Amino acid sequence: MNEVVIDIKNISKVYSLYKKHIDRLKEAFHPFGKKYHSDFYALNDISFELRKGDTLGLIGKNGSGKSTLLKIITGVVKESSGSFKVNGTISSILELGVGFNPELNGEENIFFNSLFQEQSKKELKNKMKEIIDFADIGEYISQPIKTYSSGMLARLAFSCAISIDPQILIVDEALAVGDAQFVRKCFTKFEELREKKITILFVSHSQEAVLQFCNRGILLEKGKLVIDSTPSEAFNLYNKLITEEAREKISPPTEKKVNISSSQIIQKKDVINGLDKIAEQFGNYHAEVIDIGFFDEEKQAINILNSRKKYFLFYKIIFNEDVEDYSIGVHIRNLAGLVIYYTTTYILGIKLNSMKKNQVLFVEIEVELNLASGDYFLYTGVNNKDDSFCYHGVINAYKFSIVNDEKNDFGLINLKVTEKDFNLKIT
Repeated sequence: MNEVVIDIKNISKVYSLYKKHIDRLKEAFHPFGKKYHSDFYALNDISFELRKGDTLGLIGKNGSGKSTLLKIITGVVKESSGSFKVNGTISSILELGVGFNPELNGEENIFFNSLFQEQSKKELKNKMKEIIDFADIGEYISQPIKTYSSGMLARLAFSCAISIDPQILIVDEALAVGDAQFVRKCFTKFEELREKKITILFVSHSQEAVLQFCNRGILLEKGKLVIDSTPSEAFNLYNKLITEEAREKISPPTEKKVNISSSQIIQKKDVINGLDKIAEQFGNYHAEVIDIGFFDEEKQAINILNSRKKYFLFYKIIFNEDVEDYSIGVHIRNLAGLVIYYTTTYILGIKLNSMKKNQVLFVEIEVELNLASGDYFLYTGVNNKDDSFCYHGVINAYKFSIVNDEKNDFGLINLKVTEKDFNLKIT
């Protein structure tokens, strides 16, 4: 399990960018070698190791270098500097349709694709039915693939990729175009491959998929490796980056955070300061969450809850500037970082009143937390009216626990099924 199957050392990929087409000729024929281009680093000094059995989620905004890195690993693109080693058979899906002949039908493309993978005809014969059955595109398997939809092409590509029993599987967002049933089928296959200790390198914008299936997360930003950690920590930083980027485009941050004296903050009996002050926070602080937590029905603050009872989720928000339009929400994740529930007043169509500088808003939301026993985190924040940027966001703002009387509640939710709910009929 400690065997290194992919070793990336100081990989960079540089492209030359020219303002005008004629500049290429000027540079090529200039007697003194004058440069007319600027260097663009698609990747800049990337290093990491991938070990046998790892399932790595590679995340980042469009243009961050994810696809370029995968193309270098699979030999499609040559690196500008650095080196890498691969120990094992790679199967990859980088772009839909790559390696397929659009004039040939599905069966013919499976045949030629398998030959390129150096499978024998005997192996191919045994695999052909398995590939066709997994792709499940019906009569279209006999039609030219130029007539395929992107979803059918994804089915065929993924089926071919997993058919060769790879030691390393690389998938670059190809599943994003598949229908829900096929995507679920693919992830079931991922689970089988993980049990066989197959190494998987998975690029996706789906936070839930990466959190559920990956044991590592790498975030790329502008060609640089920002973090190599757990999927949860990688996505926390990713969400912060995209939120701050949106906020900077729309609303410039205040130069100095406004200090509010304790006398200006509304006090409420039995409310404890639930906001974790060491939690990661970001935003322009035009509005700021200063307290968060749960009440029980007696209005007592509580952080150990039972899924069979109703509670009140509360927020206390101070407005450091005049704010006309804003949105607040409910955002719960488990310890793995998987989103359990998320909604906002904007999503629900609730119009909130404008607030003046130094005003404080106390929000109560009645909730019934039908969750299985375990520990959970509230993420919190105040967004603008359409949730496009954040006034104040807090990652892992408040930890709470669900403790149920049942001894058999496994999974993410508690459906409250008891022996009385079973209706057995023998026919």
